[in-house]
Amino acid sequence: MGHSAKERQALAFLEADRLSNMDMIFPIKRGSAEVLYAEPDGVFLKELESGAYMLTADSFEKARELLDAVGKQELYCVHQTAVVEYLTAEQGLRSSPPLYQAVYEGKKRLQTGSGALEIKPLSLADSDVVFNNYHTFIDLPYINRRLACGAFYGGFVEGELCGFIGTHEEGSIGMLEVFEGHKRKGFGAELLSFMTNLFLEQGLVPFGQIVVDNVASLALNRKLGYTLTDNRLYWVF
Repeated sequence: MGHSAKERQALAFLEADRLSNMDMIFPIKRGSAEVLYAEPDGVFLKELESGAYMLTADSFEKARELLDAVGKQELYCVHQTAVVEYLTAEQGLRSSPPLYQAVYEGKKRLQTGSGALEIKPLSLADSDVVFNNYHTFIDLPYINRRLACGAFYGGFVEGELCGFIGTHEEGSIGMLEVFEGHKRKGFGAELLSFMTNLFLEQGLVPFGQIVVDNVASLALNRKLGYTLTDNRLYWVF
């Protein structure tokens, strides 16, 4: 699929720091972004699957100008701390913890382990178990939307669900959880490897976002060959 002139201009800016900006590059390339602004000083877009407004800019003044032009929204993904502070103070929103972007730049499929873990899609029937075991800043309606469109996969041992992984609406891999009693068996690596391979099969770049103090997740991503950015990003909602 060809890109519009505005999309090409946005990509030219974002590709200068490809890893840090993968959250914005991905929706443009998959055709789920409306580029609102793309100039040499920044990019502002609306991700259409999630409804998130995504912004990175060279100056806070430009960021504030772009945000003020669209008015208050429900969900943002931003790359500069000053922008987070502005949104939380001026719009009464709250922010996620700071996140690192993790990007798998390779083309080679990952090994998925011993094969002891059977990985298959979850459904809405699994809503409660997902919600009760995943402790983060997403709610039950969101989980149900992701389950309804087949975005969650569960890992099973002899028919018992041991953990799960999914993809978020804007395209990132996440929601990885291994249940107590099944940790330290390599199941997290198997689930992330499975999802990485699924992205590669679809010609997509696997990427996710990790809270900066989540030592276990950072180590897992590094082990599997993901590159972690030094820069941080934030979800504001």
